[in-house]
Amino acid sequence: MRRFDAQRIAILLLLYSGAGFAFRPFITDDAGTVVPPTFELETSADYWHDKAAFGLCLKHGVTQRMDIGVSFGKCMLPEDASGYDPAELSIKFNFIPDRLSASFGGSFGDPCYSALLIYSQPIALFSLHANLGYSAIGAEKEGFLTYALAWIAEIGRCAFGPEFGGTQESVDWWQAGCQVGITDWCAVDVALGGNFNRDIDWNAATGLFFAFPPPKEEN
Repeated sequence: MRRFDAQRIAILLLLYSGAGFAFRPFITDDAGTVVPPTFELETSADYWHDKAAFGLCLKHGVTQRMDIGVSFGKCMLPEDASGYDPAELSIKFNFIPDRLSASFGGSFGDPCYSALLIYSQPIALFSLHANLGYSAIGAEKEGFLTYALAWIAEIGRCAFGPEFGGTQESVDWWQAGCQVGITDWCAVDVALGGNFNRDIDWNAATGLFFAFPPPKEEN
């Protein structure tokens, strides 16, 4: 999904290719994987007054420590960047349950690929997520070292908190978001973010999460 400049596209290619998102609307990935035989579907919209982009990601738990995902998106605005993004395939491995994982992803239509190391640490009602990786984009495969950090509080069915990230050159983006679970298999989310420039490039995000088949109710 596009964020309307080359550097941010590279960052999001890296972070989204970790089999999708940590859990929407957060860009920073977490170490967990999808539990087999469950599927997870995430839909997203990023927009402001002069931009609009939409995305979809489908993930499937292959083993207790591995999932696979496919995602694609479409940019509507600005018009000079409009079009469909190439589909991306990703694989995520969990080395230490819910603590340490690695993901690898690539694009079908462009010479792009990424690798990401993911660490998660629960602290009382909070969880800290840290990402460190490498992403290459473009015909010449220009590479970026990337990172992201998120500090998420989880209370009941609600998860909220701030996150930020960038490349080896600078801190490039920040976001504050919230996800609210409607049921065990459906959630909605909203976020607001931007960059660190004086004239902030604002971005709003909303989305839906679905897990299926839904968990069976215990008698």
